[in-house]
Amino acid sequence: NRDKALAALDSSYAQERRKGLGRLAEIGQHRDVPHMLKLLWDDDFFVRGMAEQSIWGLWMRANDPLVDPLFQTAIEYISHDKIKEGIDALNRVILAKPEFAEAWSRLGDAYMHLGDYEQALRNYQQALEFNQYHFGVMESCASIWLERQDLRKAAVWFRQALAINPNLVASGITLRQIEEELGADDI
Repeated sequence: NRDKALAALDSSYAQERRKGLGRLAEIGQHRDVPHMLKLLWDDDFFVRGMAEQSIWGLWMRANDPLVDPLFQTAIEYISHDKIKEGIDALNRVILAKPEFAEAWSRLGDAYMHLGDYEQALRNYQQALEFNQYHFGVMESCASIWLERQDLRKAAVWFRQALAINPNLVASGITLRQIEEELGADDI
């Protein structure tokens, strides 16, 4: 059950921590995320990987039997470059479940794909209103500011994402490159 899965996160055995994370991906609640985030800093490489996968698994669920299939359909549309259909489906998801942060995040991704960065940023901001820990959204915001050549703003967003999830290797490399490019400037 959920309580046992949460308790397993504090186990001294990496295998138990991984099991707890796996179970929370299936049955966890969004209030469990802060407990799961701690394991992104775990000493065990596999626990860190499982923590990230489990957090994403939890975030991808609206926990609504009508909304979840519609959300998956929207993801499918977008993955097949049917962006307009994906946006329409995501708007229906948001209408039914406005606090579902991942729907806002994916809507931001769709608009970013279209090059509408202002709309993407608005949707990402809404996602962060409902999920302040969403390191994926933070990376996406950083990418937009990087595309716009605003290295300082990009660095701020990359730092926020890395403060939550230190395992974002590409973001860490990009941040280091930004810092080198800006040199001694105070970012």
